[in-house]
Amino acid sequence: GEKVTAKSFVDAWNYGAALKNNQKNAYFFQYIEGYDKVHPESGSASAESLSGLKVVDDLTFTAKLSQKFSLWPDTLGYSAFVPLPKAFYDDHDAWLSKPVGNGPYTIESYAKGSSMNLRKWDDYPGDDKAKNGGVDLKVFTDNNTAYTSLTSGNLDLVDDVPASQ
Repeated sequence: GEKVTAKSFVDAWNYGAALKNNQKNAYFFQYIEGYDKVHPESGSASAESLSGLKVVDDLTFTAKLSQKFSLWPDTLGYSAFVPLPKAFYDDHDAWLSKPVGNGPYTIESYAKGSSMNLRKWDDYPGDDKAKNGGVDLKVFTDNNTAYTSLTSGNLDLVDDVPASQ
C-alpha cells in the first residue's frame, strides 16, 4: 500500500466536490470555501479545487469553511470524507473492481452492487484494531427483503427498517 497523507484527503475531497465527477454526496462539501466554484447550482464549474483546502505538510491540511457549521466535526465521519489512494485516480475502473482501503480490514471479495466481504487485517498498525474476524456486507434493493433476512437470522444489522415494521 501507500502512506495516507494530507494530500490523500485533499485530493479526495476535491474529487468528491467537483461537479464533473457527479458524486451523490458532493453536497457534504458545501461548507468548504470554494464549493460554489467547483460545484455551482447552475452552469459550469469555474474552479478545479476547493479554495478552502490547503496542504500544510505531509500529515497536515486545513479546511476553511465559508460559514459557521456546528456539525462539521460530525460530518467528517461520513464516507465522503475518506482519503483515496493514487490508484483511484490512475485507473478508476480497476480500482472499482478491486478497491483499496485504509482501515483495520482487508477486502477479501467484492461484487459491485451485491456484496463485499471484509476480513480482519492482523498487521493493521492503527489503535482501532478489528475486534472480530470480519464483516460481510450485502446490498439489498428492497428494505422488506433485508428486514426478512434480519428477522430470520441471516443478518445482524439493517439500516433501513420498513415503515410497516
